[in-house]
Amino acid sequence: MTHTPPIFDPQRIKPLTNAQLWQLMQALPDHRVKELKGLSYVEAWDVKATLTRVFGFGGFSTEILSEQIMFEEQVPRSSGSGTNWSIGYKVSLRLIIPQLGAYWDEAAVGSNSQGSRAEATDNAVKGATSDALKRCATMLGTQFGLSLYDKGNQNEIIRTNQVLCVNTLSIGQGDIAALFSTKELPIAERFAAGRWSTLVTGSPVLEGAIASFDGRVVERLERGTHSVIFCEVQQVRVRSDGHPLLYLDRRYRGIGAPLAE
Repeated sequence: MTHTPPIFDPQRIKPLTNAQLWQLMQALPDHRVKELKGLSYVEAWDVKATLTRVFGFGGFSTEILSEQIMFEEQVPRSSGSGTNWSIGYKVSLRLIIPQLGAYWDEAAVGSNSQGSRAEATDNAVKGATSDALKRCATMLGTQFGLSLYDKGNQNEIIRTNQVLCVNTLSIGQGDIAALFSTKELPIAERFAAGRWSTLVTGSPVLEGAIASFDGRVVERLERGTHSVIFCEVQQVRVRSDGHPLLYLDRRYRGIGAPLAE
């Protein structure tokens, strides 16, 4: 079935801000990933909360496009006497982001078994609606569970954008290195610690870094649990002074100059 596309206000359509991009590009924290029957997923309430955090209150909406009952039958209870209602529903849902002028349609089937026909129906519909929303939201990347479809790989943002910048930190930037090594810290807080600009590719360039290598991805190799990314450097920014930062024996150190305790 073909559904009519939504109508967007051209005045509201804007590109993602730097703050939004940084939120979308951060790694998916382990505590947000749930497990069920060997499958990893992000809960529907978490998806809604993250959409609100990224796009603001009222910054997204959903629309039920269709509902279809797949099966409805009474089955013997697994324990005790009597029967339960076993019900399955298919829901097609649309996620709309006015700021981007974008929308995504997905469908899912939910099922539930209860003694009450109404409760079984309600739970089946809610399950299908939640799963359809989560499938739509994966189009926005890691924060919505896209990486979980690739055995937990969380760097598909680089695969999609095909650009990155490698910043070599200076001796006075140990605090920034510590922040970026803290997985639980929101990405916006990490970037708030420094001053940032861009070069050719638009990737974040750290001001004050010893060197910044702005490049485009030309090849990618998957080896076990790691991705090896080869880039073609588009532009280099190098400082004429300063000393590079190292991490050795569980502390930050400098080359060519002492690092203050």
